[in-house]
Amino acid sequence: MSGLTNYLALNGYDLSLIFQSGYSTSITGFYLLNGNDISSLFEAYTPSGPQAPLTGLISLGGGDLSTLFNPIIFTPLKIQGCCLWLDGADSATITTASSKVSGWNDKSGQNYHFAQSTAAKRPTYANNVITFTGANSTHLIGNNAATNFAMGTNSYSCFVVCSIIPSVDATANIYCKGRYQNIPGRLFISKNPNNTYLNARFSRDSNAIFGIDDNTYASGTYRIIELILNRKVLKNDYIYVNGNLMRTTSNSADTNTSYSNNYLMLIGVGNDSAGTGVLTQTTEHLTGNVAEIVSYSNSTDMSNADREKIEGYLAWKWNINSSLPSNHPYKNAKP
Repeated sequence: MSGLTNYLALNGYDLSLIFQSGYSTSITGFYLLNGNDISSLFEAYTPSGPQAPLTGLISLGGGDLSTLFNPIIFTPLKIQGCCLWLDGADSATITTASSKVSGWNDKSGQNYHFAQSTAAKRPTYANNVITFTGANSTHLIGNNAATNFAMGTNSYSCFVVCSIIPSVDATANIYCKGRYQNIPGRLFISKNPNNTYLNARFSRDSNAIFGIDDNTYASGTYRIIELILNRKVLKNDYIYVNGNLMRTTSNSADTNTSYSNNYLMLIGVGNDSAGTGVLTQTTEHLTGNVAEIVSYSNSTDMSNADREKIEGYLAWKWNINSSLPSNHPYKNAKP
């Protein structure tokens, strides 16, 4: 950052240091003239903290200091069209009972919250991630708002940070919306049966599924799985893993509105054939961890620049930036 100079705290600390990349010193001892400690404002504005508006920070000259914060910290909300943001690092959005998750709230502002009312089917929460155990059929179900999420004719993008522990002859459903078998608008990110491959798939009609099943997955390794559906100008669909392009396909203009459905949105399991219930096969439940899910729905296609910012944010946050491509703009620095 440039221009953040000569902002000194009363104890002589240079406030500009806080904004520099790599700053790790505890943010304490920064007081306003009225004695209030402003450290809490800095902490609240980190990507894992609540997005509190930074207003009323006025300098002696009358300038509003809140504008200085805006370009500093990148969050998914800085990209237009964020329609789902589930953040495992934000404990304030997770409701637990005996370390088991009964609710995971959406930070996008769309209120697509997830919950599990049955205690025996609740995943656990520790170390900033939610752990699903396939043997116990643990999963989370979207509320009415999440159930009624409608893609319509919008372009759509989904980013999932997860770690899978593969099991033999099992399909691990990580995130999905739609119903079992091929139907228009079916979305799912999963692990294939009989191997350790990943899938990220979308059904444009009753037969065609765009996806990958050729990416060997190392057990327990965190990855960013990305499904980018451009339905406007570019008309291209992409699947990335850690910012590495795995597959692309070109499609004609897609104006299908049947993607507006009320099927369940689920984490840790797949939908049944009706799309309104959970699969009963425990062999298709996830055994592994989900750290973060971010989705976007827009009347325009997602740009490469925006995709890379989201990849950079997730990669640095979850310590997997070394897996980004060598030419990625955020491999060596945060967005």
